[in-house]
Amino acid sequence: MKTIQNLEFQIKSLELSINLLKTEKEKLQKTLNQDDSAAKQIEETPSGERLIKEFFAQCGFELIRPLKMGDRRPRYYSWVKNIWNHFDILWPFITAVCQNEKDKKNEFDYSTENLKPGALGTIKQFCATLANAKILTFENNEKGIHISLSASHENNKFFHGGYGEMIILYLADVAVKEFVMSKKCKSQFFWNVEYKRPDSTNQVDGEIDVIVQADDRFYFFEVKMGKNIRIDRCLEKRKLFDSPKCRFIMCSPANMEKEQNSFQGLWFIFKDFKEYFLKLLHNDFSNQVQK
Repeated sequence: MKTIQNLEFQIKSLELSINLLKTEKEKLQKTLNQDDSAAKQIEETPSGERLIKEFFAQCGFELIRPLKMGDRRPRYYSWVKNIWNHFDILWPFITAVCQNEKDKKNEFDYSTENLKPGALGTIKQFCATLANAKILTFENNEKGIHISLSASHENNKFFHGGYGEMIILYLADVAVKEFVMSKKCKSQFFWNVEYKRPDSTNQVDGEIDVIVQADDRFYFFEVKMGKNIRIDRCLEKRKLFDSPKCRFIMCSPANMEKEQNSFQGLWFIFKDFKEYFLKLLHNDFSNQVQK
């Protein structure tokens, strides 16, 4: 017959075994939860994002979600389309608006002298569109049109270069739609793509203005609207994403000879964008067999 001492020893041994099993169970459950979480993230990742996430990972970065996808921002698309279709008339106007906004002059007069026939109506129609969006108010005066800008975050964002990025997004959309009529490829658009290194303590390490994905190729567009451009930073960014599958392209409203010579790479002027981007797409996909 077992002694009380032996029974107590066996009970303690069983308790120890139970504790060890509980610990092992907790470890296994934790591993299972991590696996489930990873699998769920993969399942929840839209298919349109997978290739771009993989490309950034290959370059040593992770994307900051949510990604802004699509070929347009519904609110801005009609604005930039209007600007582009009446570029000679509306570009000087939008440039004046942006400069005054930058100089924190919320009220100013836009001269309508020496305008071509019909130009005044086009400008007023555009002003009415912006007024409906509460971006500005306007009225006629002896000098031309008196503009009053609203002080809003969206207003600041649009006039601080946002409209330039939207023009490139619009032109890229037009070019790609024409391209896919002759070459069958899947395309996707991303804008304001933020990224960081996995070990970075920063919320954001960098941003790409516009990215066009055509099949497994990527076209990165950096839009520069101002005069003071840090070409060294542009070169550093281009180097980060150096790949046979990636094109890094600078864009600006007009020629910037000094900066273009320093960059020594692809640089598209707005008026030539569609033509040059189409040529680039046809060149990159010249060996692709039509599906």
